[in-house]
Order: sequence, then structure tokens, then C-alpha cells
Amino acid sequence: MGKLALYRRFIDDILIIWKGGWDEVEDFMAHINDKQWGLSFTYKKHKSIIEFLDLTLIGTTSLIVTKTFQKSVDVNGFLHAMSGHHPTWIQNIPLGQFTRIRRNCSYVSDYERESLVLSRCFVEKSYPLNNILQAYLKGHNYGMVSCSGVQNGMVSGVNPPLPFLCPEQDHIKEHFKILELLNSSTFSNKAKRAKFNISTKEVGTGITPIFSTTFNKGYDDIIEILNKHWPILIKDPWLSFCVSGTPRVTFRRAPNLKNILVPSKLRSQTILHQTTAVSILANKRCGHTKCLTCGFICPHISTFSPFDSTEIFSIQSLISCNTSFVVYLLICPCERHYVCQTIRSLKCRFREHRTAIIRNDGKSSVARHFSIFHESNPVGIKLVGIVHIPPHQDEAKRRRELTKAESMWIFKLNSMTSNGLNEELELF
Repeated sequence: MGKLALYRRFIDDILIIWKGGWDEVEDFMAHINDKQWGLSFTYKKHKSIIEFLDLTLIGTTSLIVTKTFQKSVDVNGFLHAMSGHHPTWIQNIPLGQFTRIRRNCSYVSDYERESLVLSRCFVEKSYPLNNILQAYLKGHNYGMVSCSGVQNGMVSGVNPPLPFLCPEQDHIKEHFKILELLNSSTFSNKAKRAKFNISTKEVGTGITPIFSTTFNKGYDDIIEILNKHWPILIKDPWLSFCVSGTPRVTFRRAPNLKNILVPSKLRSQTILHQTTAVSILANKRCGHTKCLTCGFICPHISTFSPFDSTEIFSIQSLISCNTSFVVYLLICPCERHYVCQTIRSLKCRFREHRTAIIRNDGKSSVARHFSIFHESNPVGIKLVGIVHIPPHQDEAKRRRELTKAESMWIFKLNSMTSNGLNEELELF
């Protein structure tokens, strides 16, 4: 291991600088691959040139020179300029790519050569010539130290300035002519191939602020508000030295599946305990303002017992007003029980019970009981979800399991005796 001068790793890519002979490198790799770790390393070695991630590293006598590395299987995978994404996102893609290859290239000559390849890719994807050329110029100026001591893309003193060559007007015209030649085979509209007047002058001398927000449909309204009211800040004698121009609006990355499943902010133990005790093994209300079932369901209840028994039963799943494939229990004010099942949402089935009680429907045993003993008034009835059949099996099997669970709870709670309201196994 004393021969190992440098070790750097990014996920499954490893860069090693070895002080020794080739035979020692072969022995070292054979030793690693011989371990019983279940890992197999493939490697490439060279005395002065090696590829690592998107870089080609070239070792010289005094320094390491870099340029962009592209695999032989790389294809033009950039978004099409006419895709349905936001126009600002599409417009900034060339700038990001030209800045990346400029940052990767130690010499301007390498950047010039790779920028032509990159320009050809963007022309194939119908990007405007003006957009490509502006991105090329900004990428060319990346790393230049301005009079304020701040570099374009890096802070002076933190990163060394990259070799910079100010693009002359002839050089710009030459690059633009190449773009036009590439573009002529792609576009047939002369208006799209028209030349643009390119200005390399910077707007303002202050710092352009960035307004970062989550993407929404009010983007045009935000731009309109900033354009309308930002001149007020620029005219301020104190703020005019700090800001210039209209803020640049950028959007944060949208939440992905990782953010949803693995949140970075951990909940406290107290909240986690309450959630486990109340939400997972209990009944809960859906919380909708117009839900009629929320007023009858027993929230936070995790146990229940029959009217004529001291035996206590536990609810083993989360059941709300919107849960389907449920066996439920209706408890009238005189403590009579009624057990039934539904494949629809619990609130949909309970709404039918409530309507039958109010209309005194003689076909329903629950409605007849309320008509005789409670004047067809559903106030005071309680709803308890007992069993939920999860959706990890086919619907036919879920229906069979639901029917079995209903029959079991009818007999467990004695709801077909004088203490219950079940007359037969009603299937819905």
C-alpha cells in the first residue's frame, strides 16, 4: 500500500496514482479481485493519459491537463428545442453544457474544438443560432477575472483562473459561419437562418440577484411583477450599488421519488409515537369539510367490544372514510350492533344507511330499528371500521376474504341475536 500515492472514488469509479512498476500494479489488482467480497474490478492503466468520469487526465512534467472525455457510444441526448418543457429551461441547456466543457478543458484550443461538436448537437435539436452562440461566448469567458475580483463562475482566490483568450469579432464571425453551415442542412426557413447582432457588452456593473422558487404556472406573472417594480430598487441610492438589472428567475428541482420515500427531515420521537398509535392501528376521519361520515366515525379508536361481553378486540389497520373493502360495525344509541361489508368507500356505504334511516326504508333492518326506537333520526349512531382487506391480491380473492371476515365478525359480536340488527348475510 505504500505505492499508493493517490486514491479518489466517485460511486463505482476509482482513480489511483501508483508509484511503482506495471508488475506491481498487476499484482495489486489480482490481490483485490482474489478477495471473497463478491466484487470484481475492471481497470485501465496508462503512464500519462487516463479517463475518469467525464474527464481525460493528461499528466505532464509539471501539471495535470484536463479535457472532456466522451465515450464512443455517446449519442445526442439533449432535449429538443420544441419539447414541452419550460422555455427558460430549454434556453439554459446550451449555457450549462458550454460552461461544463470550458471548465473541463485546461486549454482554450481544446474548448474550441469541443464547442464545435457541441454546437452541431444543438443544431440537430433545432436550438436557435443566437442561443448557441451566446452560450458559446459565455462559456468562453468562464473563469475570466473581472475588475471587481469576481470571476465568471468562480470566486477569485478559491479556484485558479482558467487560461482565457478574449474572443475577437473575427473569431465570433467564424464560429457563427460554421453554425450557419451546420444549420443550413437542418432548417429550411430563411427567417430562422437570419444573422443576429451579437453584443458582448455586460449589462450593469453590480450583482444580478437570483430569484429561486418552485416552478408554478404563475411564472409570467412573476416576471411581470419584477419588471414593473424592480426599477424602484435600482433608483434607491443605497441599493443601486448592490444590484443591477432584473433578477434572474430560476426554479428548484421538483421533488422526486427519493424525496418522498426518504425525507431528509426526521420527525421527533413524540410525533412518531403518536402517529404509530393513532394513525396506523385505528379509525380516522378523512377531514373533508363536506364529508357527512366524519361526524359519525369514531376517531382514534383502536379497540372495541361486544355489547354483552367484556372481550376486547383490536383494530389492526388504518381505516378512514375513504377506505374500501372494509368490514364495519354500526352501533345505535341503544348499543345494538350491525355488522356489514362494502367494496366501495366507507363513506359511500354509510351515506346509504343514513338515507335509508331518514326515509324509513322498510327493506333495511337498520332503518326499521331506527324508525321504531329512534324516530328515524340517525343522530347518535356510531361507525367503526373493523377489518380492511389490503389490495395486494386480485379483486376476486379480496371479495372472498371480505365475505369470510364479515361472517366471522357477525358471529363474534353476536349481531344476529336479540342484541344485534343483522338478519342475514347482506353482501354489497
